Amino acid sequence: MLMSAVLLAWMNAGCRRPVAEKSLGDGAEYLETEVAGVRVKMVKFDEMLCWMRVWANEERDKALSLAERGKAERAIVVCNGGYFDPGKFMPAGLEIADGKSTGVMVTGNSYECTLAVTKSWAHILWDGEKLKREKAEQLLQCNPWLLRDGKTFPPSKPDPAEPQARRTFIMTNEQGTWVLGVTSPVTLSGLSQLLAKEGLVPGFKPVRAMNLDGGPSTGLWVRGREDELANDQPKTKVRNGIMLVRRLLVY
Repeated sequence: MLMSAVLLAWMNAGCRRPVAEKSLGDGAEYLETEVAGVRVKMVKFDEMLCWMRVWANEERDKALSLAERGKAERAIVVCNGGYFDPGKFMPAGLEIADGKSTGVMVTGNSYECTLAVTKSWAHILWDGEKLKREKAEQLLQCNPWLLRDGKTFPPSKPDPAEPQARRTFIMTNEQGTWVLGVTSPVTLSGLSQLLAKEGLVPGFKPVRAMNLDGGPSTGLWVRGREDELANDQPKTKVRNGIMLVRRLLVY
């Protein structure tokens, strides 16, 4: 039986470990669960209390690990970001890290997603949607879409050849609450179905979700109140990523 079909059946049958939750302070929570054999590590946060910043390793030889980045920037959470050219170590799309732009905006692709952030708002945009209000100070492009309007996008069509890999994702309810996370190996269609399942994150109903670079690039570092709650480092040096910092550190 196909992996995505098995995953969906198990999820509908309630084959899920209870969600373990730990407060990180400032309205952020660290969560772990397992659904149909897929382990998921996530951080749920409020954009009014925690600010997303895009970070960039401009040189491969000087690239910081997620843990090094988190400690240097006094971050709560650090994860990997978008696709990049491993040879040139340049982003595959537009990257804006603390106002510095690198790369070129990818357009004309219905699967492309753009995470855009200012100090007062954050959105996941699809091709054709335009940035509104202030100019984005933080921006990442990647693909494909995982959820649109709370539903899998594109509608999942199981493919027996679809590969499984570690995944990184970010999603929002478009009301100021976000979840970013990583998973153990799963197909993209399986991940989309998993994120669409009601109750994956208690009290959170996702509307939009985007896939980030996965496989050997997947990584998540989480600072706990007393020690590290997660320190899953990528298997390779990555070009960029997302980190959460306390709003108090922004102003």
